[in-house]
Amino acid sequence: MRPEHIEAYRNLVKSDLLPAAKKSGVKAYSVARVRAGGANQEYNTVSFLDNWAALDGVSPIVTGLGGQAAYDKFLAKLRPLVTRTEYEIYRYLPDQSYVAPKK
Repeated sequence: MRPEHIEAYRNLVKSDLLPAAKKSGVKAYSVARVRAGGANQEYNTVSFLDNWAALDGVSPIVTGLGGQAAYDKFLAKLRPLVTRTEYEIYRYLPDQSYVAPKK
């Protein structure tokens, strides 16, 4: 994130991205500022998908924004604000993960 554009990015997330995530029907969506170990202008965005096949179709955010044309307009506003975008994909495997006991 460009340090001089942090407030513009936060406003864009509030006005466009989070409402689109809500409309899209994803199970969970999170945007958070990195705290420990990262630069103060770094943000993480996390989207939970049901299965690997969801990566083959149209992004839920594209759907939530109202289609490809609306997504392109969103990207036109987003791109001048960011310096780097990185995608990481993780898979939850219950038998290989620690799950805290329920109280």
